[in-house]
Amino acid sequence: MVGERVCTSLYDRSRDVVSRRNGRGEKHGDVRMALDSIRISDVIPATPEKIYEAWLDAARHSAFTGGKATTDSRPGGKFTAWDGYIEGVHKELVPGRRLVQDWKSTDFPVDASYSRVVVMLEPHPEGTLVTIEHTEIPVGQGASYLEGWPQFYFVPMKKYFSKIARLQAARKPAAKAPAASKGAAKKVAAPAKKAALVKKAAPAKKVAAPAAKKAAPAAKKAAPAKKVAAPAAKKAAPTKKAAAAKKAAAAKKAAPAKKAAAVKRAAPAKKAAPKKGAASAKTAKK
Repeated sequence: MVGERVCTSLYDRSRDVVSRRNGRGEKHGDVRMALDSIRISDVIPATPEKIYEAWLDAARHSAFTGGKATTDSRPGGKFTAWDGYIEGVHKELVPGRRLVQDWKSTDFPVDASYSRVVVMLEPHPEGTLVTIEHTEIPVGQGASYLEGWPQFYFVPMKKYFSKIARLQAARKPAAKAPAASKGAAKKVAAPAKKAALVKKAAPAKKVAAPAAKKAAPAAKKAAPAKKVAAPAAKKAAPTKKAAAAKKAAAAKKAAPAKKAAAVKRAAPAKKAAPKKGAASAKTAKK
């Protein structure tokens, strides 16, 4: 029964005889020790194997309880738990099914013997049904352990194994996704590669087009150079015409000057001619 809690008190007949002697060595008689017994169970979200392994591993036992634990995980090996509050000896170990321990805590009377703890692990739809039978407890302490086992074991164990289950669930989809359909992955990869090639090629064309466009303006810019050269030629032509006109004008100006010079030169000659005639006339008169 899940969540079962039972506490009973009884006389331990296996320990009927506890001899005590007085100072003179005389036997006073037999004394029977009264003992408590409890049974408690709960479902832990983990497999029996995982719980068994964690229970017998010092690091994991410390992790799921929150208190330091040590263990020699063999029949006859000693163990401690909850920072030394618990100590005992492994008596029987059946992997994934059962642990039997001699068990005592620091709350036991100084002269008290070990109690007996049996941990039973049964598969359950939600994990493992863990049942603890704790017998031969000093009388009057059974109720405290009936509360202690759930508080210091079952509750922290549920948190510990639930956290592990969540982490494993989060990792499984990522790990299984590639293995689920390698063919689909290849198909997806092929279009991805094609798309990547197309995308890479497309920018190259686009980059080339602007380069051509840039080259066209360069050609257009080069054309004005010819136009600039043409005006230079035109400017050169008027320069030739102007030079010719200047030469013609100079020639025209020079022609009257030459004529004037020729006239001036010719005029004295003509004027001089009468002097010759006058001289000859004077000679004739004489």
